Amino acid sequence: MMAEWLQWLVLALVQGLTEFLPISSSAHLILASKLAGWQDQGLVMDIAAHLGSLLAVMMYYRQSIARLLTGQDWPLFLQLLLASFPIALAGLLFANIIETQLRSVWVIAIASAVFGVLLWLSQRWSKAQAIDLKKAGLIGLAQCLALIPGAS
Repeated sequence: MMAEWLQWLVLALVQGLTEFLPISSSAHLILASKLAGWQDQGLVMDIAAHLGSLLAVMMYYRQSIARLLTGQDWPLFLQLLLASFPIALAGLLFANIIETQLRSVWVIAIASAVFGVLLWLSQRWSKAQAIDLKKAGLIGLAQCLALIPGAS
């Protein structure tokens, strides 16, 4: 039981340290367990760790969230909803594949390399643009790739 709490504590720290860096926190959760020789914690623990990050972000942006929920920034609320829907749906539909087939070191290595290059290229070629509903939907679809550990 004590070893399980230690694993959860370490994974929570890994999540907290990696979530806001341009690296895959999901991949690091998997790799940390493998490096420590622990049994894979599974998708439920990963989701719980990410929920902790989400709650921290929500606390930080609580005033902005209040404006969204009271209708003071309706266009942004719609964009966020539209951008969130695809990944929520994909996560539900493909949870079994994500948990059973995408949690390997090889998937993480390949995804990290491929998406690292894509991140570099996108940063190099990007231009600041206003986001409309169409772009919010495209962002949501692209965000589905973040379900692959190493791709975020």
